[in-house]
Amino acid sequence: RIGELQLPVERLTLGVGSGAAQDGLAQVRDGVMVLRDQTAATVVVGALGPKMTRLAAEVADGVLVDWPTPTHARAVRRLVGQVAAEAGRSRPDIIGYVFTALGAAARGRLQADADYYGAVPAYAAHFQRMEAAPMEAAVVGDTPEQIPYGLSAFDAELDETVVRATVGQDSADAYLEVL
Repeated sequence: RIGELQLPVERLTLGVGSGAAQDGLAQVRDGVMVLRDQTAATVVVGALGPKMTRLAAEVADGVLVDWPTPTHARAVRRLVGQVAAEAGRSRPDIIGYVFTALGAAARGRLQADADYYGAVPAYAAHFQRMEAAPMEAAVVGDTPEQIPYGLSAFDAELDETVVRATVGQDSADAYLEVL
């Protein structure tokens, strides 16, 4: 039950997505409405396609876009702004989940992730709409300085960037190098 959470509500963000639900748009809309009734927490909707993006712009506090390119993030920002204005509300935040890789070993692991996502029908459609391969939606660098430079391409389009760091080996030192 939401009312039993012991987290400060002003720091709580709840994410809603459709997964592979048959009637995903209706389920997400209903889910957001239930959350609105039960909590004052921030509600963010994960949106790959334009229909879910429109829904998020109408009802959510934020829109989470996965594997965006800067060009796609710009298009999402325009669409969300337009739909929110039509709905008579403030534009929700645009949040990007950006995959990154530092170094050759990490690039190989990221390529495996990209291949996996590229084979999932909803993501394959997402990449096709963006006219980009999965690795074109990632920030990849050989030096630590290249990562923030690549991420800076999203600065004007995203209100928040969630960096999904891919490293060559799972170790604290490898993640610290990315940071």
